[in-house]
Amino acid sequence: MLAADKAALETELKRKALEIQDKELNFFVTNFGSIATQGALLGGFSFSALTLTSFKGLQANNVSFKIAYYACTTLAMSFQLVAVLMSTLCNMWGPGLALRGPEGSMKTAVDGMKIEQEWAIRFFALGVFFFHMSSLCYAWVAFSEGAVAEVVTVILLVFLVMFFVAAIRIHNKFKLKKTVSGAFGVDGGRLEAHRLIAGQKK
Repeated sequence: MLAADKAALETELKRKALEIQDKELNFFVTNFGSIATQGALLGGFSFSALTLTSFKGLQANNVSFKIAYYACTTLAMSFQLVAVLMSTLCNMWGPGLALRGPEGSMKTAVDGMKIEQEWAIRFFALGVFFFHMSSLCYAWVAFSEGAVAEVVTVILLVFLVMFFVAAIRIHNKFKLKKTVSGAFGVDGGRLEAHRLIAGQKK
């Protein structure tokens, strides 16, 4: 009788742990979906900017400005596509591992998606930065009036600083000092179940 109660308790604990880890998995799936959507949008804009070949601006004949424009545009597109690729693959293979893998695969999938999300966010942020720098270079190779190029440059620089400040402020506001996960230690052992049994006996 005691063995049956013990087995039932361990099974119930595993089920509860899997339910919590499933919420974590859905959380990461939603995040990757957002990154993929926005990354694809900005990547498409960057590709459109990359196809521009004729310029009539103040620095249209300046090779350095043209190199900077095409380099920033290419980097913006590439970083966004990397973020899209990572997000898509994680959303495909992460839940697949959790669903069809051996015992303990749910925790492995959640931990892996957590790490990959940090990298995807970094690449997405770099893509946004170079997209902004591409716009700044475009102002000088496309606009023939110096006043227009200067105004656009100032506005872009102001908003670039605002992006950076907003990102730091929001990150600090929602930064987790202590992360709570759905892991109970039931995947690699039965320590938590034994603790619960001991607590019931008391």
